[in-house]
Amino acid sequence: MVGHPGLPRPSYALAAYDADARDVRDAEGAGICALCLDAEDLLADPPPPARGTWIPSACGPGLVDLTLEPWSERPPTAAEEVWDLWGDGRPTEPGLWARCGEEGRRHWLTTALDRHPHGMPGTEPGGTFHLAGRHITDVPGFFCALGEAVNGPGGYFGRGLDALTDCLRGRWGARPPFAFVWHDADTARTCLGLAPLTGRRPWTFEELYGFLLDEGVEVRLA
Repeated sequence: MVGHPGLPRPSYALAAYDADARDVRDAEGAGICALCLDAEDLLADPPPPARGTWIPSACGPGLVDLTLEPWSERPPTAAEEVWDLWGDGRPTEPGLWARCGEEGRRHWLTTALDRHPHGMPGTEPGGTFHLAGRHITDVPGFFCALGEAVNGPGGYFGRGLDALTDCLRGRWGARPPFAFVWHDADTARTCLGLAPLTGRRPWTFEELYGFLLDEGVEVRLA
């Protein structure tokens, strides 16, 4: 797209269109094409990417009716139960995440990360944290309990092993060497790592336990 001197540059630039979409037909049999619009800078705040569709216009030959739809990440259905629990701000009651199913727990972790106070002062090594394991029946539940153990209700301390590694480097509430007392560890030992019908196998209790030990965290099973 060529800019005109004196005019602001457009927020969106045409990146590509899906040529295969020419074969798509609407309810009346008219051809539909899809255009993919990307923001000039994906890190800009705003604009986000957008998507557009066009169909031949009834206004005349050579014209099209163009519809632009800003892109947005649609939250999962399970997000509603998390929003209800966070409706008055960060929770003050421990264990509320346990009311959520596995998908809800994933969204809980996203919400906890979004509301984590960044730029925390450096964390001194040491200390003992109590991991409430009675409801760790899946991997997201492990990370929900982990965040709560370190940073209190609604706390965040990773949502995957890579993120946990970053948190263990400091400024996220705890830094090795320190100790976890893992209460009701048998629940996680029994439930974690069960092979799903599709997708990759989730981490087992032994793998998570071994990861913490390798990172210099003492784990006491209770």
